[in-house]
Amino acid sequence: MQDVFITSKLAPRSQGYERCQAAVAASLKALQTDYIDLYLIHWPGASGLEPDDPRHAQLRADSWRALEQLLAEGTLRAIGVSNYGVPHLQQLLDTCQTAPHVNQCSSFGR
Repeated sequence: MQDVFITSKLAPRSQGYERCQAAVAASLKALQTDYIDLYLIHWPGASGLEPDDPRHAQLRADSWRALEQLLAEGTLRAIGVSNYGVPHLQQLLDTCQTAPHVNQCSSFGR
């Protein structure tokens, strides 16, 4: 049997506590598994909001809280973020119970 490490991401349109939980459930169903090894918040901003909208921070916090809950339940084995800048990471670290296991970022210029 071959070992597989399963990673999935939360789309910007799925930010928020309930939407995040639903997105994880949809990933589990699509992947036909009962756990995900690593789940990342794909982008620090939510779809449909202006870049300076203060709701981004609350949606990030709510999404992270949902991931922490799913981690505690064993549905997720590790949680992290992707494309977060230093300010986003600092906000998260100031309020989270579990620090991100992964900070995925690009290592090449665009």
